[in-house]
Amino acid sequence: MLFMIIGEWPSENRKAILARRAEIGGASLPGQLHHWLAGGGGRSFTVADVSDIAQIVDGCFKWSDLIHFEVIPIGTPEQIMKAMAR
Repeated sequence: MLFMIIGEWPSENRKAILARRAEIGGASLPGQLHHWLAGGGGRSFTVADVSDIAQIVDGCFKWSDLIHFEVIPIGTPEQIMKAMAR
């Protein structure tokens, strides 16, 4: 299943985020397909494909002291309309 994960952080967390990224070698989430950062900073947008949302929850939890996450299930219009018709 596809998920859009939006991360937001206050500017005072920037240095701590950069330090942790350097320490662990990046910040990718499980199943990450695409990742973008907002031009002004403070926000990230990730599309991930996982079979179990627990993978996303675990990945977000590792950063939850510095970044607030919103996790949104996404799909094509056909997939969403099919799910809504159930």
